[in-house]
Amino acid sequence: MRLPIKFLRELPVTPEIGFSDLLATYYESLFKHDDETKNEIIHILKKGKYYPLIKDTVA
Repeated sequence: MRLPIKFLRELPVTPEIGFSDLLATYYESLFKHDDETKNEIIHILKKGKYYPLIKDTVA
């Protein structure tokens, strides 16, 4: 799991890549049990109406 996340972190900061990076950060926080980061991202995704993309991973 670390190699794909490391790869995303090394890409240039662009709007096109930003959403993928946000989702990578979400899954990284999920696996690391970082509830604070996970909940912040859930909140952002709900505001942007993208929550359905991850709702099956939320307990």
